[in-house]
Amino acid sequence: MQNQNIEPLNDDSLNSLYCIGYNLYRNGKYTDARDFFRFLSIIKADDRRYWLGLGACCQMMKNYPTALESYSVAAILNPNDPYVHFYAAECTYHSGDIPKAIATLESALTVAAQSDTHSTLKTKLDHLHDTWSRMTEGVSCD
Repeated sequence: MQNQNIEPLNDDSLNSLYCIGYNLYRNGKYTDARDFFRFLSIIKADDRRYWLGLGACCQMMKNYPTALESYSVAAILNPNDPYVHFYAAECTYHSGDIPKAIATLESALTVAAQSDTHSTLKTKLDHLHDTWSRMTEGVSCD
């Protein structure tokens, strides 16, 4: 048997695979997209887009623990992205841990407050924080 050298994937190839995964995600094919993003996150673990894609697919599939793990890696790679904290808060909320979801939402608010570019997100985060806080106080949101 001959020893064949396998060339590593270059950036163009990785970007093409990312585009395929992203299009699968946009078309609601979350399992297929998840597989692309999982592969990409293994091949190039320092690209946060792959971890965000993996987290988003898992979140849409209601696999919140795996989504949270993926978002955690993305947050390590870029702690100044409030969206990562927001997505993690959503997963935590849907997992039923409202107090932890509120704490995660507060992290998103802190990060969002550091930049003027996130004013729309900050408004949404403020609203969710108020709503979720009322839920822990036993106040109806109806």
